[in-house]
Amino acid sequence: NLGLIGNVTKLLSLSTTDFVWFLSDDDELEKGVLNNVIDVISSNNNLNFIFLNFFVNNKKAFIPYSGLISNSKEVAVEIFKQSYGSLVLISSCIYKRENLNNIKKHKFFNNLHSPLLYSFYCCSIGDIYIFETPLVNFKTGNASYSGIRKNINFKFEGYIPIVESLVDFGFSERDIYNMINKFIKTQSPFHLLYLFINLSNSMFLFKKYYSLKEKLLFPIIFFQF
Repeated sequence: NLGLIGNVTKLLSLSTTDFVWFLSDDDELEKGVLNNVIDVISSNNNLNFIFLNFFVNNKKAFIPYSGLISNSKEVAVEIFKQSYGSLVLISSCIYKRENLNNIKKHKFFNNLHSPLLYSFYCCSIGDIYIFETPLVNFKTGNASYSGIRKNINFKFEGYIPIVESLVDFGFSERDIYNMINKFIKTQSPFHLLYLFINLSNSMFLFKKYYSLKEKLLFPIIFFQF
């Protein structure tokens, strides 16, 4: 076991296929998933990314897209805004191998949060396919980032810098700002806890991504919390 990124790098060096799929050892796959994936690859040229919808603790995740999608940048932005952790769930993401090799030197390629980078990059290239029927069962308690401190660091020191870097892949600064603003607002209780873990970075995010109204309301939210 070389760790997540060590295993990713090893698989990229050993594989010769058009696509690579990194399976977490604690996620469960639904019956027939491999045949479904092969059928999609065989039926669609120029695919860059395949996303397998999933169950979260036996409940269907909220991914409001399905089938072959050409406006993949727009859809990737919306998926992150509505279900921020989906594009980092590595067992649900099947990548075109060439795309990952193209970004191996990216500054965020080699860390635990990197699958988010891989997913956004592949979506920035062109066509993607999303399965409506869940084919992966994700058990949240087994996540590599389980535990309050790890989870908070994962959110604010992992996700946000990667999303900020998406300008490198042609995502607009407006979309990037809106994604992070929506993310921070939905994670406001964790952001308050983050104040006690990393005050300087927490305040930097507060100044950069909160509107004037949100800044004025922040003390009230803080004391309520």
